Amino acid sequence: MTELQSELAAKAKRLKWKGKRSYLFAYLIYSAAAAASGTATIWTAALAFNKQPPSIWLVIVASLPAVAVILSETLKPELKGRWCYEKRAALEALLRKSRYANAPDNDIVEKWNDIEVKMEREWPRFGPVSARRPATRQ
Repeated sequence: MTELQSELAAKAKRLKWKGKRSYLFAYLIYSAAAAASGTATIWTAALAFNKQPPSIWLVIVASLPAVAVILSETLKPELKGRWCYEKRAALEALLRKSRYANAPDNDIVEKWNDIEVKMEREWPRFGPVSARRPATRQ
């Protein structure tokens, strides 16, 4: 394996784990929101049944789904996970081309540079603004 192939393989491996972490974080947020919503509902019903006023803890638990939505929309972990997997697939395609199609290293490096530029433009930004820029006229 050449130095270029080793570097491509290492980068693809890091992207795989980064993508998995992003997806796990997204699932954690969604699971926490669902659990908090269910807990708040049951807790409220129990308090109403016993004719007791709600406590500050119920308010905190009831607000967790909203916090989860804000986190998900701001940090965009699912989009970032997908981005990592797309970039990983592109790098693995280059790696296969280098290993099995005997493509010259300079062609692989040129395509790798193009992938880096393209993918960095598509990285999901914070907040509700789309990461994709409008096409410019030339």
